[in-house]
Amino acid sequence: MRVLFDKVLFDLWTPPRLAAALDRHLAASGGGAVHVGDLPGGPHAPDLARVARAGGGLVVTGDVRLHGVPALRLAYRQAGLRALALGSGFGALPVGRQAALLVERWPEVELVLGSSPAPFLFELPVGRSCALRPLPP
Repeated sequence: MRVLFDKVLFDLWTPPRLAAALDRHLAASGGGAVHVGDLPGGPHAPDLARVARAGGGLVVTGDVRLHGVPALRLAYRQAGLRALALGSGFGALPVGRQAALLVERWPEVELVLGSSPAPFLFELPVGRSCALRPLPP
């Protein structure tokens, strides 16, 4: 398996166990995932934009405000981020189920996002039959 994102960075809106699960999944192919709370400085680590740009990574966010706040989506894009927003239903699932769903859908994530020019902001819906979709400007 080819690594499309050298680093996947999970923000504070996601559970650390989600990052750990994806990290285990990506490790065999040379990729990795980390939760921002595990970075040096913990939750006070440098902002996501600087971290993502430095490593050419993908930011995974659980911030459901992205769906209703255009200014927040604009801030992500203006920062040059390549980001994946977890669908609003993710938060209602047990963390183990969230991790299983993310790992199961990761090939689709890589296929869609790997061919998208940065900056971008896509949503990963909970439903298996729902395709990834770009969030509106």
